[in-house]
Amino acid sequence: MATWKKVIVSGSDAELNNLNVLKASGSFSGSFQGEVLGTMASSSVSTLAQTASVALRANALAPTVTATSSSVAARATTLSPAATASFADLASDARTATSASIAALASTLSATATASIANTATSASRAASGDGLFSGSFSGSFQGDGSDLTGLATTLTVDGDTGTQDVSLTADDLQILGTANEIVTAITKAGNDVKATISLPDDVTIGQDLTITRDVVVSRNLTVQGTASFQATTDLDVADRFIRMASGSNAAGDGGIAVIQSGSKNAEAFAYDSATTRWGVTGSFDAATNTIAPDAFMATVVEGAGGALATATIAKYTKKGNMFVSSSGDVYIYS
Repeated sequence: MATWKKVIVSGSDAELNNLNVLKASGSFSGSFQGEVLGTMASSSVSTLAQTASVALRANALAPTVTATSSSVAARATTLSPAATASFADLASDARTATSASIAALASTLSATATASIANTATSASRAASGDGLFSGSFSGSFQGDGSDLTGLATTLTVDGDTGTQDVSLTADDLQILGTANEIVTAITKAGNDVKATISLPDDVTIGQDLTITRDVVVSRNLTVQGTASFQATTDLDVADRFIRMASGSNAAGDGGIAVIQSGSKNAEAFAYDSATTRWGVTGSFDAATNTIAPDAFMATVVEGAGGALATATIAKYTKKGNMFVSSSGDVYIYS
């Protein structure tokens, strides 16, 4: 039956069911049960009987034998009344747009009117006949929508990463829009400056891959819902005192550390086996299964809080190979 069994060390008491001694020397005390068989190496042996309930049958004595007890034999074949022994068990781009306020005031000209106009003038004299066309440079302001003027820039071409569109300066509205959780835009005006500010929102969502060529500092929590691969050639430094594995699981399961050799499906693993509630090792761990079948288990040492007996030990530690050391220093092994 599996139980805590005491390990005999120097200075400890022993309880043995059977003892086969080829050669023994020294002094012995206490009481015992059973039969002593064999021949003593010397007939000059004295036996001190602690109690009177010890009987020895002598086959032969040398003439020079002395003893402190009258019941002494060099060779014993039988023992009478049984004696008992007690012993102690032991882890911004800102885009500024200056809007030109242009007013075009047109007076009616006859189709045949001709005019000679200076570059700068406070009044214009128009000829009685002409084609109604003007040329040259103009300055100042005018009234009207300028729809009959030619040679003026009336469209703005806007190019993007994809797509190109023309914006009519007289009819269209240019909108600069963001996208939810990706880009935020803000249009403001200060004096004659109209500003378009483009920025990232507080909560950013990236729908595709993200490549960062420099360092990344995460000041809050980092949650990886896929596979995290660390491909640096140097060691991985973790400042946390504890590494909590399988913390996202709601059911009991195995977990541990696996060292995968290049080109091999099997890995060396050190993991917790939930089925046996023990830590174990194996050289044939398949990471695809997420379970471990240990080749061997790790032995644990339980320290006794008081007394010499291996009592009140947590059930998960009463497993073969585990050790118990009592407060008095006695050593037990579970087997």
